[in-house]
Amino acid sequence: MDGLSFLTPEVRDALRERFEGTQAMTAGGDLVVREDGARTQVANLREALRKLNQRIAETARSVEEREPCPLRAVRIEAGRRRADAARAREKRAVSLKKRARGGGPPRGFG
Repeated sequence: MDGLSFLTPEVRDALRERFEGTQAMTAGGDLVVREDGARTQVANLREALRKLNQRIAETARSVEEREPCPLRAVRIEAGRRRADAARAREKRAVSLKKRARGGGPPRGFG
């Protein structure tokens, strides 16, 4: 796992947690990907690299999902509140405009 210096420490730790104690990781902490479905060594190597890439990507996504930025959550919530308030103001304006028309009760009621 030390050779994966391009990964963040969080992703490396998550990979270690996910694959430790399985056949996908050696006692020394190296990831092992086996592939022998194709007829050539090059095709098997390509498929093994694709699998490794997929495992790293899945683990990285799970780390991103687990650790949301608290500041981002605050900004998202503030944006939701502003959108809700704007929607309420717009509904109120439409309601007042319709009430000002004085058209009586809606059709079918009365």
